[in-house]
Amino acid sequence: MVYARDRAKAEEVALLVGAAAADWPPPPGSWDLLVNCTPVGMHPRVDCSPLPATALTGQWVYDLVYNPPLTELLHDAERAGCRTIGGLDMLVAQAHEQFHWWTNMRPAAGVMRAAALRRLSEFASNENHVV
Repeated sequence: MVYARDRAKAEEVALLVGAAAADWPPPPGSWDLLVNCTPVGMHPRVDCSPLPATALTGQWVYDLVYNPPLTELLHDAERAGCRTIGGLDMLVAQAHEQFHWWTNMRPAAGVMRAAALRRLSEFASNENHVV
């Protein structure tokens, strides 16, 4: 089942993967993996979550938000007993592949993660940003 805030988009994705679409939010107990692909919970609205904590009944929660690294959604999911994955890994993997695509060279192992962490630490030291 594919759930999305925009039912038409859910139907498009569901068609691609041979699934059905349904209205957001997913009912408790109806999912194993929840992937948040929205900016909900990203700086500056770090106290927001796309789902209430009571709805976090699945096995895995993957939040593509990376600033802050531990979002309200991930925090609630951990407390609910879900396994969690943050968005930094996706950001780093995309940067790695984009660098290769544009330059036809592979960056040194760890360089993209180091750059991302360095930049996020700059946000943390700036009172206008939260990490």
